Formats: sequence, C-alpha cells, structure tokens
Amino acid sequence: MLPDVIDAFSLEHNMRQEAVFYSLYVFFNKFAVGLSLAFSAVVLGISGYDKEKCSQPASVGLALRYLCGPGPVVFFVPALICLYFYPLSNARLSELRAKIML
Repeated sequence: MLPDVIDAFSLEHNMRQEAVFYSLYVFFNKFAVGLSLAFSAVVLGISGYDKEKCSQPASVGLALRYLCGPGPVVFFVPALICLYFYPLSNARLSELRAKIML
C-alpha cells in the first residue's frame, strides 16, 4: 500500500519522495509500538500486576484478556473504516500503473 501511495504522490506532484514516506512510516510505526507498550504497562499496573510475585491477582488476568481481545479491536475497526474510504481503488491503481509504464 505504501508503494502505491508513493507512486500516486509522484505522479500528482512530479517528484519522488520515497525517503520521506518511508521515514514517516517507520517513525509512526515505532511511535505506535511505544504507545501501546506504555498503555499496556499502565493497564497492568492499575490492575495490580507485581513483577516480584509468581502469583498474580485475578484482575491481572482480566486486564490481559482485555488487552489481547477487545483492546486491539477498538483500534482495528477504525482502521478498517479508513481503508474502506481509501481513495486508491483497484481501478485507480491500474490507471496509475499504466501511467508509470509510459
């Protein structure tokens, strides 16, 4: 998908900016991973997780269930909605590829 966005941008603006797109992609990917790890640590801390203990309270198990189950769905559904309205359809991609081949 990222290469398609880069190709569409280059055809529209007559300049190649692969480095900028890939840099932003990697930065925001790492930023999102950092946020998710911090959020998980906060939720586990609130639920009573203690790294020194072998046995954890039941609230930790519940927190882990929410972090691994419905938690990701909360972010996945809006992503799917964004993809649905994404302006690069198969027809548009075929048109872009034809222009690139010229």
